[in-house]
Amino acid sequence: MRRQIEAGPRHPAQRGTVRRLLTVALLVLLVLAQQYSAPYGTPIGQLLFAAYLVSYALVLLWMRRISRGVPAPRLLVATRESW
Repeated sequence: MRRQIEAGPRHPAQRGTVRRLLTVALLVLLVLAQQYSAPYGTPIGQLLFAAYLVSYALVLLWMRRISRGVPAPRLLVATRESW
C-alpha cells in the first residue's frame, strides 16, 4: 500500500516536459517578438540578456533540485543479528 501511495503523486517526467516546453516557448517568443528583443541589440542589452539567460538557467537547476525530494527512510533495516 505504501508503494502505491508513494508512486502516485510523483511524476518527474511531466515536470521535465513542462520545463522543456516553457524553455522552448520562451526562446521562440524572443526570436519572433522582434520589437520586444530590439533593446537587446546594444552592448548593454547583450549583457542584460546574458544575465537573464543565466538566471533563468539557475532557476531551472534550482527547480530540478527541489523536485528530486528526499528519499523516505527504510521501514525494515537489516541489523547484524538478522544476518
